[in-house]
Amino acid sequence: MRLKTLLVFPLVIIIVFGGIALADGLGLWQTESSKVPILIKEGDFEGSYDPGDIRGSYSFADIENAFDVPSAVIAQAFGIESETPGDILAKDLEEIYGETKDGLEVGTGAIRTFIAYYIGMEYISDDGIPIDAMEVLKAEGKWSDELDILFEGKLIDLSQFDTYSLVSDGESKDVLETEMEVEDHEEAVAEDHDEDEQLVKGKTTVKEIISWGISLEIIEEILNVKVENDNMLVRDICENNGLSFNDVKTAINNLLEP
Repeated sequence: MRLKTLLVFPLVIIIVFGGIALADGLGLWQTESSKVPILIKEGDFEGSYDPGDIRGSYSFADIENAFDVPSAVIAQAFGIESETPGDILAKDLEEIYGETKDGLEVGTGAIRTFIAYYIGMEYISDDGIPIDAMEVLKAEGKWSDELDILFEGKLIDLSQFDTYSLVSDGESKDVLETEMEVEDHEEAVAEDHDEDEQLVKGKTTVKEIISWGISLEIIEEILNVKVENDNMLVRDICENNGLSFNDVKTAINNLLEP
């Protein structure tokens, strides 16, 4: 039996929009990227959101919604003073602080670690956390002698950074942003002077590493992801794929050592 032509178009409309309405009702239809971590599939935390899947694009508000850890508490743990802590992005920490002299990075990895222990989850990571975060965990009764051992040598004193405090009021924020622009410029100048130093840093691209003699195949093996654009920063690739930049950087730098 053939459907009359006049009935085909209305049927298509009903099927398409009816399907969308059904998917929307079931929470399956999304018109924009979702800031929701994946669920843990096994163990004591099965069915809970995975802190290891927190991305740099997540705001503190996104993290609060997923893990029920107040934005203000996250900000306190990372030495940030702000009237609107929920607006801060995880990746902003890398701009505010960056790396310590010991190679530890205050960034998304540190937030993953802090959130995991705040919700009582055992979490293995090479990332350190600020002393401020340790104090928050202690105040919440979530610190232990085992964590003293685990984080030996990996507690970060944020006072070593000039940008220790981020204030959201206009003048202070403008001053901070100006300081960060100056620091970015100084870092760029320093890297220009260190062109002969073949080490992965925050501004290093995949193309640079290839020019140092490491093949794209080896880089992709370390990253465990396909590199679509060799002009991308290694740090951005790690950020986009939930990888520890510190781990990737160390692995590549070990290959670069003479």
